[in-house]
Formats: sequence, structure tokens, C-alpha cells
Amino acid sequence: MSGLLPAAAVCAAGLAGWLLLGPATPGAARERGRRAAPGRRLRARWRSGPGAETAEPAGVVVARAAAEVAALLRAGAPPVAAWAPQRWDPGAGPAPLGGVLDRAARAAFRGDDLAAELRSGARPPRAAAALDALALAWRTSETTGAPAAAVLDRLVTSLLDDAGAQDARDAALAGPRATARLLAVLPLAGVVLGVLVGADPVGVLLGTVPGRWCAAVGVLATVLGWVWTALLVRAAERAR
Repeated sequence: MSGLLPAAAVCAAGLAGWLLLGPATPGAARERGRRAAPGRRLRARWRSGPGAETAEPAGVVVARAAAEVAALLRAGAPPVAAWAPQRWDPGAGPAPLGGVLDRAARAAFRGDDLAAELRSGARPPRAAAALDALALAWRTSETTGAPAAAVLDRLVTSLLDDAGAQDARDAALAGPRATARLLAVLPLAGVVLGVLVGADPVGVLLGTVPGRWCAAVGVLATVLGWVWTALLVRAAERAR
């Protein structure tokens, strides 16, 4: 029995460490990389092709399109030519945002209202705000006569800042999520540890009146703590 106690303690410590660090390790490593090298992260996103739209934030996809249009406008291209690279090839595969930008490019080619095309039709819900911002930037340039390239550059900066803020928010929430998982499993780990050292925690919790009260209070406290933590994390995720 004396030999089982150190082994049980090691098993419990290993389980706790895995729950705290194991599931969150890949995400945490990615978040540390994002914070340590934001320039490299954004450059990697800029190199992504149309097929990677579903894997990147919608704001980054719209920012990339706006930056391409702005660069061509700054080089002296007319709007028709500046928007031409946004034409989407259906053979390249499904691209929800590609369809919206394709309609905008075709509207520029026809001389139609480009901003209205960006606001109309089927749009990915998560891209609506970024597309509305792009439409507003283009409309502002048309109405006021401000250089479209400069207006789009400001929009690109804003969209990328929003994406960076979301990355920072995800990194900040990685710790609370891992802690919530650990606290939710620790009671079960305690029962397992008790069984390993030769005690009978299951019999005590289920076979005696004080044990049943303790089990009921423990389960209730665990559920309440899990729900409360989930609500806090969800509120932080919604914060802007």
C-alpha cells in the first residue's frame, strides 16, 4: 500500500498537468507565436490564396482585397482595372467572400454602383461588417472626392487592427478555458486518487447520508462553477 501512494500521487499530478496544459498547449503556442511575431502572422495571411478564405477571419480577407485595389489605384489604374483581380473563378472552389467581391468587380466593369453590390446579395454573416465598411469607404471616396487609395489604406489598417484585437482576446481567454476544464475534472480526479490509495470514496459518497449530501453539494457547485465560467468567457468573447 505504501508503494501505491507515490504512484497515485504521480498519476494525479500528471492528470492535472495534462488537463491544464495538454489541451491548451497547441492553441497557446499559436497565440504566443501571434503575439511574438504579428508581422510574420499578417504576412502569412497576405500570402494566403482565395481557397484559404474559410480559414482566415473575414476581415482579413476583405482587408487583403482592399489593399490590392488600393495598390492598383495608387499605381494609376482606373477602378475597372483596380477591381479586376477580385474576379472570382468558380472553378477554384467555394469561396463565399469571393462571390461578393466578384459581384463588386463586375459592377465596376459595368459602371454600376459598386458599394450597393457589396451590401446586397448573399453574404457570409461574419463578413457583413467588413463588407459594409468597404462599401462605406468606397462610397465616401466617390461622394467627397477623397483619394480612394488613401481611404482604402485606412480601412485596411482598421480591419487588421480588429483582427489583431481578436487574436489577443483569444489568447487571453485560453487560460480561463483551460482552468475551467481543470476545475471541472479535479473532483473526479480526487475520487480516482482515493480509489488508488485503497480508500472507498464511492462507497462513502453513495452509501452514507453525509456522503450523499457531500456528493450532491459537490456536483451542484461544480455545475454552477462551470456555468459561471462559461458565461464569463462568453461575455468576454462578445466584448468589442
